[in-house]
Amino acid sequence: MYYIAICDDETFTCSAIEQQLLDLSEKANIPMQVDIFYSGNGFINYLRNKIQYDILFLDIELQDINGIEIARYLRNSMNDEHIQIIYISSKTEYALKLFKTRPMDFLVKPFTVDDIENTFLQAKKLIDCGTGNFECCIKNMYYKIPLDKIMYFQSYERKIYINMEDQQLEFYDKLDNVQKSIQSLEFWRIHKSYFINYKYVIEYTYEWVKMKNGIQLPISQINRKEIRNKLLKLKKEKNYGYKVCE
Repeated sequence: MYYIAICDDETFTCSAIEQQLLDLSEKANIPMQVDIFYSGNGFINYLRNKIQYDILFLDIELQDINGIEIARYLRNSMNDEHIQIIYISSKTEYALKLFKTRPMDFLVKPFTVDDIENTFLQAKKLIDCGTGNFECCIKNMYYKIPLDKIMYFQSYERKIYINMEDQQLEFYDKLDNVQKSIQSLEFWRIHKSYFINYKYVIEYTYEWVKMKNGIQLPISQINRKEIRNKLLKLKKEKNYGYKVCE
């Protein structure tokens, strides 16, 4: 599923992009959800509820807030490098100002059906080549979290805790289900209660690993040899900066 936002104060523009995307979804059998925002502040407030989009069609000249400011908020305040930003405008003099927000494309109004289709397919290609996401629903709120932002999953009393550097989320599920849903080789099951992203390991012994946040997690006896071999191999091949404690 691809989650797409359109932020433009022109009703006609929003409706046109939405319809072109939905037509493409049906034609190419690409699942997508399209949300429309007619104001920049409304879009930002929605983002603060931890909604994450894959693709954003963003008008530069919104009435309440400049589209470039929205992009800066995404990149700098939310640290969102996942979203593919596609600027839309009737003017072309913004090129230098857009550079620092790392947009994927710039569409000049009026654009064609082919413009929308080609731009979406290019954005989709970039997303598919990315690190991937973990998707879950918490209290009727949808979350789509880039895997490279997750340090580890913890299972405790029927709940799963998603531990990141800046926050922790929780929901009801089994760790086995989480593990099955993540195909990334960067995640290792070290214990019946822990599923970790090895890139956040800063120190380890035969019995435990220490994560970047300073938390020490146990390695179950059955997994110790395998985990130690993996970490030693990574240290040798990629020169990872682990501290090894005997």
